Amino acid sequence: MQNTPTNPRKCGPSTELFYDRGVETSCGSACQPGCPCGRFIEFANLLFIAYTLNPQTNVIELMAEPFVETVIGTERTAMILQGVDSVFDIHSYHAVLDGIENFITNEDLPLQLIRKSKHIIVDHLRALCVLVKNGAPPPGKATIL
Repeated sequence: MQNTPTNPRKCGPSTELFYDRGVETSCGSACQPGCPCGRFIEFANLLFIAYTLNPQTNVIELMAEPFVETVIGTERTAMILQGVDSVFDIHSYHAVLDGIENFITNEDLPLQLIRKSKHIIVDHLRALCVLVKNGAPPPGKATIL
């Protein structure tokens, strides 16, 4: 069901869980969660869904049955457990990244561009696999109703 002007939106407070990789990875004394230096890795969110927002009246109302959702980033958790700097360095991505290497024909490109391109391809392949696993048809196989 989509949020339309007549459907209330669920809302409530949330919190984020961060893993601190240590002072040695910090960019300075003002470093804190959310800093782009990479010291803190957000790996989970807790969503305390207790209210609905009526889009017609902009009134927030307490839900009859509030609930909590926990969202955990599996790749980020693997990154923390494996002690690597990027989700693209986790074990489950190695074979795909190595496979992409076979298709690189212009080795004169800057290494940073090749690395970034490989990461984009892996990310898209992962998203495609998740979509297909969850019932979405593969590209070009969609049925027109």
